[in-house]
Amino acid sequence: MDDKYYLEFEKPIIELDKKIREIRDLAGSSGADLEEEVRNLEKKRNKLQDDLYSRLNRWQRVQLARHPMRPYSLDLVSLIFDDFIEQLAKPASHDISNIDRILKYVRELQGTDDLEDDFSMIEVDFQ
Repeated sequence: MDDKYYLEFEKPIIELDKKIREIRDLAGSSGADLEEEVRNLEKKRNKLQDDLYSRLNRWQRVQLARHPMRPYSLDLVSLIFDDFIEQLAKPASHDISNIDRILKYVRELQGTDDLEDDFSMIEVDFQ
């Protein structure tokens, strides 16, 4: 992950990620076996991450929720299901969708005194 996607409170994690990357690059170029050191640093990183995220204040939680690299629902669905196909409901050209019917009905009621603040009283017939 690029440094630009880390939040301010995640700086200690950045440092450990850089160390892990450097050791892996060094091991790859020199042929040295540094897997034990990498595993130790990864354990340290995971513990630090758990500690850090368990102590977030309200603003940090908001920042995390708005993180540009957070997974979206379709990302998670693709991890759960192998053959998921997103179906977009589009009404036929001559048909009106249910939402359009509701909106049309509400607009009609807005022109009269029948519409009050309680929308639970609206009944729509879906035929």
